[in-house]
Amino acid sequence: MSGLILPQKLVSQLIEAVKTGILLADNQGTIRFTNEYLGALLEYPKDSLIGKPLQDLFFPEDVPVFIVNIMHLPLKDKGFEGEILLRKGDKSSLLVKLSTARYQEDSPEWDILIFTLQDISRFKQQEILQALALIQEANRSRIRIPSLELLPEATLYGDPGLLAQAVHYLLLNSLEASSDQDEIEVSGAFRDNQVIIEVKDRGEGVLPEQLPFVFDPFFSTKFNYLGLA
Repeated sequence: MSGLILPQKLVSQLIEAVKTGILLADNQGTIRFTNEYLGALLEYPKDSLIGKPLQDLFFPEDVPVFIVNIMHLPLKDKGFEGEILLRKGDKSSLLVKLSTARYQEDSPEWDILIFTLQDISRFKQQEILQALALIQEANRSRIRIPSLELLPEATLYGDPGLLAQAVHYLLLNSLEASSDQDEIEVSGAFRDNQVIIEVKDRGEGVLPEQLPFVFDPFFSTKFNYLGLA
């Protein structure tokens, strides 16, 4: 049974219907096509990216590293897949999952690099909350974590596993420093373009003479503790 040959009109509708940003660039890094979802994702007017260099979507400090790899790997038919911070039309940032591939025909005009983008910033925030929820489950009566709907709308960049681990150790410290009746509160805030995660307890706190060392690696006042928090 032969495969189905899709009409051009159907292909065009599929490209615009998927909730994934699609971008085509030539092998010189010039943008040749974007679908509407990519424009909405990065907040660029329709077709305004056509003819512009791909590096316009990256922050200047990322161009020397990412552009070289993103262009080089597909041209070697290896492709690229990873998480990248892109620059939106309003100069703010967006964390996306970027995948690349190459499409090539005999004509040089059709030596095309294909880029697909998916917004994962919200997903990352949910990952962190899910990890914290596991800690809350073990100490249901003592730890209060806000629901996702109550947190301010803000994008948090970083490794979800490491962030969750850091908060995990802060929570363990709070549990050990507080009485069994005390409640521990985890909250989130957005101040001065920074995402703040706070863990509050009613323990005695750190002694003044120990405060200068609390951010030193492996500093701890407890026996057999590594001081990772």
